[in-house]
Amino acid sequence: EDIYKDLGVELTDRTTAYAEYDVQTTTLDTGYHLLYINDKIDPEDVLIQKLSQGGELYGLYINETMMVSFVSHWKNGQASWSVLHNCQEGVEHLVAKGDLPEDFENLRIEKLEMQKGVTDVDHIFEIPNELFSSRVGFIYYRPKDSIENYQILERI
Repeated sequence: EDIYKDLGVELTDRTTAYAEYDVQTTTLDTGYHLLYINDKIDPEDVLIQKLSQGGELYGLYINETMMVSFVSHWKNGQASWSVLHNCQEGVEHLVAKGDLPEDFENLRIEKLEMQKGVTDVDHIFEIPNELFSSRVGFIYYRPKDSIENYQILERI
């Protein structure tokens, strides 16, 4: 497909039940097409804009080593909202842009309340992930709960 070509990957006939390869794909029970990327592919806005033409796209970036989480939503080639947390900027760091979903503010308040006086857990880090998973039906740290088989893709 054009999506894979644009990312420099191709489908294989191999499948796996676990998120253990660099690039994998599947269709979730919610109907969303999931592209799980765990390598150096870094989709740029131009590609995301193209992929979201005629539909919508949710992106999730997680880096547990740096405690950075980011979610974005695109519709018909336009970025509609995004939420970024970077613990390196402070445990309560949160940048939210665009026409945010209705549940964002309550989630933000809840996580900030949970974070008060806590230094060993980063609750704010979960905000982008929870916004993503509540819409798409995929939790990055529990992929087996939502996926039976991934199709493996390889770099071309």
